[in-house]
Amino acid sequence: MIRKIVLLMLVTLFISSTVLLGTPVSLFAESEKTSPQMCEKRINVREGSQHFAIPYCRSRALSDGHSTATRAVIVIQSSSLNAGDCYKWMWEAAGRTNNQSNIVVYAPQFPVFKDIAAHNLADNVPVWEDGEWAVGGDSLKLTGARATQISSFEVMDQLIKAFYDRQKFPRLQHVVVAGQSAGGQFVNRYAITNGIHEEAAGKGLRVRYVVMNPSHYLYLDNKRPSPVDATLRVPNAVTIFALNNYLPAAEHHDANSGDCKNYNHYPKGLEDLWKYPARRATTTMKTSYKTRDVRYLIGALDRERNAEGLSKKCSSDLQGFVRLTRANLYWKHLKDIYTNDISRYQKIVIVPGIGHGSENMFKHPKGGMEHIFDYVP
Repeated sequence: MIRKIVLLMLVTLFISSTVLLGTPVSLFAESEKTSPQMCEKRINVREGSQHFAIPYCRSRALSDGHSTATRAVIVIQSSSLNAGDCYKWMWEAAGRTNNQSNIVVYAPQFPVFKDIAAHNLADNVPVWEDGEWAVGGDSLKLTGARATQISSFEVMDQLIKAFYDRQKFPRLQHVVVAGQSAGGQFVNRYAITNGIHEEAAGKGLRVRYVVMNPSHYLYLDNKRPSPVDATLRVPNAVTIFALNNYLPAAEHHDANSGDCKNYNHYPKGLEDLWKYPARRATTTMKTSYKTRDVRYLIGALDRERNAEGLSKKCSSDLQGFVRLTRANLYWKHLKDIYTNDISRYQKIVIVPGIGHGSENMFKHPKGGMEHIFDYVP
């Protein structure tokens, strides 16, 4: 009995401390997922006085630099936690440009809790709750070095800052952050919330963000497209009723549920921001995002309601029912925020003949080849 009470107290303490930190409440032991493989090399990053080693796959050691590279591509894993595969496919795509010798590719890996045992991870390798790495969440607060938490977006900041070293990267001009599916969710949020874009520009680096086939997006105001006519308005109970008219009974939403009521909370809106995005004022984020170089690539065939990994939460369905629709409606949202002037800086591209898959998106002539590598045969 005493043991049960102590366990309950520990769980309660974990939940309450998580709420106080402004991060989502979740018990990391729930996920059964592990990374299929773990990148062997490590990037050194730090949070305060704590040093961490982030697994990454790469074409060349970050610490070595590259004397002729003009373009660096940072590719983000998908929900499969497949950083190794994403690196391999992106490096193969680079090989099709006839300029691979002047390109470097890096794939940081964000492990989850069960990877500690599955891959015998050292104490200084942080791990994340499954899915939270994709939206800038902090690593899990555990013991030892992992008692200090670090945001996955902070890892990205430090990776990009490594390119500021002109002794190691004397010719580097372009940095591309790209991801598909959960990786696309990562890039969408990072492009909006990071505070180093302008700093990088001051160092002579043009940063581009390539968002591919995410399940959902970060909206910049509290309006959402009507399921009836796609008009952008603040949703209410009538909106949820209309949503349900288009869905099978098993997928109906309760307008009084937390996810429906909190549809505009981060990571799908700018309310109740987590620690990393809360570093910047929402007005600053909205103002700066307009002129950032962002490409939204969506497979023309990524339109299946039962597609793998598609979120069917209320807050997601308020953005549309399938990925293709959600992408088009998000573009409509951006034009509503910024007018058609947004097209001067950002683009949406429907990639023909492609469904939901990283390799095909990276290597498609109208997909990654054109928008990640600026390669047009």
